Amino acid sequence: MMNHPLKEKIINELDRLSQEQQKKLLDYVLTLKMSNKKAVKGEKLLDFSGAISKEDLAVMEKSIKEGCEKVDLNEW
Repeated sequence: MMNHPLKEKIINELDRLSQEQQKKLLDYVLTLKMSNKKAVKGEKLLDFSGAISKEDLAVMEKSIKEGCEKVDLNEW
């Protein structure tokens, strides 16, 4: 088995964090993983144009306005 001193240090520090801090750290790690993915050029996305019906878009827009346009100042 290979020795991973950096991984061991991270795990040791992780044990000192609260549950909430560990959740935030997990969210951050997942964000880092996502940032490594290659971007898709806009022209490739045009294939999806019109894939969602106008009715479904209206429902989505309403849901976003009702639930997503709120700022939780204590979140981060």
